[in-house]
This record gives sequence, C-alpha cells and structure tokens, in this order.
Amino acid sequence: MDPKLPNTSKFKRWPEADVVLTPNYNEYMNLQENDFKFNKCKYIFRTEGRKGITFIDIVSNTHTHYNQNPVEVFNVSGAGDTIVAVITTCLINNIDVNDIGKIANKCGAYVVNKNHTAVVPKNIFTQIIKEITNG
Repeated sequence: MDPKLPNTSKFKRWPEADVVLTPNYNEYMNLQENDFKFNKCKYIFRTEGRKGITFIDIVSNTHTHYNQNPVEVFNVSGAGDTIVAVITTCLINNIDVNDIGKIANKCGAYVVNKNHTAVVPKNIFTQIIKEITNG
C-alpha cells in the first residue's frame, strides 16, 4: 500500500491489509508523527528519490538502505508505481526480501532515465533480477 498524505488515517481501517507499505520519506515521517500502528505490516520500502530506498523489516526491527546509482533523471512519472509493481512481483515470486530493495531501486532508475513515462520491459526486469540474485 502506498500511504498518500493526508489520508494515512484510512490505513487504520484495514489493518489486515498492511503487509507492505511503500511510503516516501515525508509520508513515512507523517506515519511516525501520528503514532501509526503498523499492525500486520511486515515490511516497509521507504522510497527516497535520488538517495535510494530504505528497507525496514518490522518483524526483525532492522533498516537496510540501498543507495541509488546516479542516473540522469528525465521523468519521474510512474516511478512510484514501478516500485510498487516490482516489490509486489518479487514477493509473489518468492524473491528474497533482502534483494527486493536492490531490484526495485534499479527498476526505478530505469524508468526515470527515460524522457517519457516508461515501464521496465520483461527482458530488462529479468536481467536485473538475475544480476541481483546471482541467478
């Protein structure tokens, strides 16, 4: 789920749906300031634009930051949607959760590097997964 401000209070109505959250830094801080209870949320992938993604494992209370490799940014439209789609696809395919932030980071960099709204083609997505998972 992607908590958009100022509607984070709506998440309290669906605690069973909060398995993964993908807030940006400001959205995450708003959740913290409002003492949001993560209920059944297991993972948070906090997007941080040019700085990368921070993976927060609620269960083990660990934070892992994945730096973004510098890319020329042409268009950020759809970058957040790409991140959500990549995380979901990786979770469904049982990819190690510790690799997902790296994969999402690379896919996000791919789409913002295009001068138009873009998607990650299947062959590029597969290549990124193999590169990250050594598979």
